[in-house]
Amino acid sequence: MGTYSNATIESWRDVSCETNGNFIIEVVREYTVANIASHTAVEALVAVHENVMAPWGSYGLVLGGLNFSELLRAVGFHVEMGLNTAKVYVRFINPTIVNIIGSASLELLQTDLNMYGHQILVSNAGLPKKTVWSISDLNNPNVPKWGDGGAADVLINTGTYQGSFPVGTFLLELIRPNGASTALGGPPWGTFPLPAKPSNAVDPNLIRDTYVGACNSEDFLGFGPRHVSCEAVDVDNTGMGNIANVLRFRFAVRYPPRDWTETVSWVDPKTHVTPYCPPGNVGPLDDVIDEGPKYSNPPKQRFKVSTRRPIDMNAIFTESMIPA
Repeated sequence: MGTYSNATIESWRDVSCETNGNFIIEVVREYTVANIASHTAVEALVAVHENVMAPWGSYGLVLGGLNFSELLRAVGFHVEMGLNTAKVYVRFINPTIVNIIGSASLELLQTDLNMYGHQILVSNAGLPKKTVWSISDLNNPNVPKWGDGGAADVLINTGTYQGSFPVGTFLLELIRPNGASTALGGPPWGTFPLPAKPSNAVDPNLIRDTYVGACNSEDFLGFGPRHVSCEAVDVDNTGMGNIANVLRFRFAVRYPPRDWTETVSWVDPKTHVTPYCPPGNVGPLDDVIDEGPKYSNPPKQRFKVSTRRPIDMNAIFTESMIPA
């Protein structure tokens, strides 16, 4: 089949094939190498690299008329030496597979908004004008009540409570070639036995910096804008020979009407409570959180503030994975 020095590839066979439904996940192929003059695993491995398969090389597997050569990539090599022969096992993975695992739970929040996003209001109207009063005072028409003299003596404030709200979590897992620089631990693409850097190679450090702490500015996986937050990005190259990384994105979802914006309200310094806020006194959403506070003229009593940096998360499924 081919030689490296005196080494020759005698035969090959597939020893395992892992599938998930109709998808091929992983294949292990065994190559038999003979005539290894140096009696070293390096000569056997290089013989396979030069003549058969280089790291991140494609695997010419045809099943049922379907060609999988552009799907499966070589990421791991293992050599078992004999006297002057060797068995070289090449591990191929399918980097096109995207795994999604999800769940849901409750988070505890303190808020003055109900489940529909409306302000909760409380008032002293109709309550007895006494520091200490009883139900009989409340029902006694002879006991002065707040509001008896009109609305001028009625106070309307917001009511706050601690509530449990549903939040979804899901893990999105995919595989990409390692595009980090060699200074940051990336492989030396273009140096034997590695081919030129693949066009879809990504730097995992840049991916982490881009997505962690961001929310979706556009619809993403069926969720509306600002409802999905990237909480973490895990990078794992176990079994990949540093050629590729498994990228695991951890997302949290807030369901409508809640999203990854919060409400900031003015608090009366005398009463230490948040007064009723008319709809016309609610300021616009401050969308750029790293440029300092935004002010309206005149100032508003309540603002919506973005707690996450909005980006187009659909870029995860593009070649560069970086939003435009």
